[in-house]
Amino acid sequence: MHRYLVHQETTGASATHALVIGIGAYPHLIGGSGQLAPSNDGMQQLSSPPISARKFAEWLILSYRNPNQPLGSVALLLSENPQRDFTNPKSNQQIQPENATYDQVDEAIGDWAMRGGQNPDNLLLLYFCGHGIAQGADMALLMSDYGNNPRARLEQALDFRRFRLGMARNLPRRQIYFVDACRANSDTLIEAFGYAGRVPIAPGLESAAEAPVYYATLAGENAFGKPNEVSVFTDALLKGLNGSGSDNSEGDWRVTTSRLKESIDYHVRQAFEAGAKRAQVPPTDDLTTFDIHYLSGEPEVPVFVSCRPESENANAEFVCKAGGVERNRRKPESAQWALPLPAGSYRFAAEFPSGSRAPVEQEVHVRPVYRKVLLEVT
Repeated sequence: MHRYLVHQETTGASATHALVIGIGAYPHLIGGSGQLAPSNDGMQQLSSPPISARKFAEWLILSYRNPNQPLGSVALLLSENPQRDFTNPKSNQQIQPENATYDQVDEAIGDWAMRGGQNPDNLLLLYFCGHGIAQGADMALLMSDYGNNPRARLEQALDFRRFRLGMARNLPRRQIYFVDACRANSDTLIEAFGYAGRVPIAPGLESAAEAPVYYATLAGENAFGKPNEVSVFTDALLKGLNGSGSDNSEGDWRVTTSRLKESIDYHVRQAFEAGAKRAQVPPTDDLTTFDIHYLSGEPEVPVFVSCRPESENANAEFVCKAGGVERNRRKPESAQWALPLPAGSYRFAAEFPSGSRAPVEQEVHVRPVYRKVLLEVT
């Protein structure tokens, strides 16, 4: 395998090729091992990106399923302290990922683009998790050696806007970008007068590709993650790919680009409604609809059951039945009842042990992204 690949498979004519980058160790940012860059913008070391990138790479290798573009390769670059091996979850082979310096990422992008361009019907996936800075439409993705040259502050940054526009004029016809990084405004970019880093790919002569970009947060805002855990955005992304971003309008369950967008929105919103202090809104650019991933079975759907009015939850015992058989039951409590269920038809009921009210029932079809069941109590 090539030095950046952690997984490779023999496929037919068309395939999916993924490049996954996770950067947590920045020697020239606050807390790093090298000389502190004057243009550090207050940025520190990160623990979530290497964890998040590993999880995404593992999901691709173990779970990704697309009969039209089966997985052909996964390239992985990680910057973490200390550096650790990546264990391929399918082969159990241990591989030391290359460090995500700008030069290494530049070469890995060239290899990835070359693999994708060999067939116009290939699918390219790029995932980046690490520091990002922005100003207006410009966004710089910061590689691990960012700040090592004070006289050329953005030489170790990737100008994401120009990179994506260049890629869109090259084959293949479909490309997807996941950018799990802050997009906060930066004095560094203001002072750079439109220069946001280097660009490894020049526009080709092809018609524009379908190339949706999923960002972790709105322009001008920060993205969040808990220390030493998968980031909020990547957790939402994986939940969407695992089924909550799917639909069965074609007869089988498929994750599409548009349904994935809805699912990421929902799961990020849920994460912050669960108690986080600041909201994070994940936008998408250039969204078109096509299939990404095919599920091997029915998706699991978050279901929330409540009486209306909600005050009756404390008096109601909730019941869930499938095919006339009781599947789940919950004793009275004030909160709504949250339970995951495979997609399908169910009958939900609110029973009142005190006998103060007659039972209330409702037949509901459960499907992604989520389902809220409101039982009217009169």
